[in-house]
Amino acid sequence: MNSNAAITANRPAEMSGALWGGLAALIGVGVVGLAVSLASDPVRAWQAYLVNYLFFLGLGSGGVVFSCALNLASGRWGKPVKRVAEGLGAFLPASFVLFLIMIPGLRHLMPWAKTPYGPTWWNTLPLLIGRGVLVQVVLNVLGLSVLYTSLRTDIGRRNEQGGAFVGPLHRWLTRSWRGAAAETAIARRRLLILSPLYAVAFACLLTITAVDFIMSLKPHWISTLIGGYYFACSFYISLAALLLGVIWSRRRFGLGDAIRSDHLADIAKLTMAMGIFSGYTFYGQFMLIWYGNVPYETSFLVDRMIDTPWRWVGWAVIFACFILPIVAMLNRRIKERSEPMIAFGAVALAAMWWDRFFSVAPSISGTKAVVFGLPELSITAGFFGVLALVFVIFMHRTPAVIADDPVLDAAEGHS
Repeated sequence: MNSNAAITANRPAEMSGALWGGLAALIGVGVVGLAVSLASDPVRAWQAYLVNYLFFLGLGSGGVVFSCALNLASGRWGKPVKRVAEGLGAFLPASFVLFLIMIPGLRHLMPWAKTPYGPTWWNTLPLLIGRGVLVQVVLNVLGLSVLYTSLRTDIGRRNEQGGAFVGPLHRWLTRSWRGAAAETAIARRRLLILSPLYAVAFACLLTITAVDFIMSLKPHWISTLIGGYYFACSFYISLAALLLGVIWSRRRFGLGDAIRSDHLADIAKLTMAMGIFSGYTFYGQFMLIWYGNVPYETSFLVDRMIDTPWRWVGWAVIFACFILPIVAMLNRRIKERSEPMIAFGAVALAAMWWDRFFSVAPSISGTKAVVFGLPELSITAGFFGVLALVFVIFMHRTPAVIADDPVLDAAEGHS
């Protein structure tokens, strides 16, 4: 273990001023871009905001799903990268704040707010806001409970062994510490209950989000697979982000001994598999719509894929999201190298952002032209800055690699 790894194992690491400044600048760009766009074209501004809310909500909440999946499957191989996934999940409180910011824009985004259609008992702004808050509350309560339990055990045991995680947050996490043996047993029971609860909540609540913020934007359009497509793609996004986060953490904290090339290959294989599954849900949804040939359903496809400028975006999304990963990831040696995986993860994330844009924008702004420019870029930069800042702070304030995992270590002991 090199010196950087030793530092992050025993006490919090220091963030450089350049990193703080760069991420703060991105957030500033987002704030200014949103303000300027709201003054000139509020519909376009809130449209870009919604696209990013859907994208980053799925990314952050999906990070906790990966941690829960390791707990449920006794995935001991993933222990060195589990903390990075938890770092993505630390975005959940920020996503709650970002949803609250979006509330004033809902009247601009929801067509049924001006011309009612669909089930009027469901399509009302108070109920929409209530459902959005409910989604955030449940995801935050369950997700942060998972993170709290994991961090409490790891930090508490390290401090018993002479660690220096003694800041206000660390003291709160380890208050009323009962000793390593007792805490590990309690944490294991809690995580084995919380993990399936969060996984089920993730699927159900993201389905509600997809119905409210994608399906209801198109008058009278119905898709029984939109929820499955949204949460499957959200987990795909989180795995691609995990791949990039693992590579960054490995270099930043000197974790080459703990996070090996085979860990990159395993995460890359999972990402590829989830990309294939997301492509399957994409095909399943639109094949059924096209085969049914019901006008109010096929209009969603016609708007995006036939005789419209959006068709090029649609085909590019299909290729970059679902076909390219299969071709690019066939060679194992490629999956073990950082540079190709950085490119793969970045392309997958960019393509899935365009998928969110492709799903939302034609329903709000129309299909005569693909409008993309500084408002979309600046607001996206702001959202990315928030996610990156939360992730970087989390990784610097906590041990970058889990030393004592109450679930995975117990599974290893019984193997």
